[in-house]
Amino acid sequence: CCDPNGLDKMFAGPLVRQELRAYQANGLNKRQQKLMTLLEPISPGSSVLDIGCGIGALGTALLTKGAGEGTFVDVSS
Repeated sequence: CCDPNGLDKMFAGPLVRQELRAYQANGLNKRQQKLMTLLEPISPGSSVLDIGCGIGALGTALLTKGAGEGTFVDVSS
């Protein structure tokens, strides 16, 4: 209904599609890879809270590594 903080415009379709294509072609980016290194090993069944998740690449990677559930939160639609 509204975009009071302007983030929907900032993170609009073209940027999201570009990020998704890059992830599909190359996997996690360098920043995300570093975070994975810090977070591993993943305890089986652990919960993931991914705040500012964007397309959800990092949280999804944690789920594929064995986390049991995930909550993905992003302020833009």
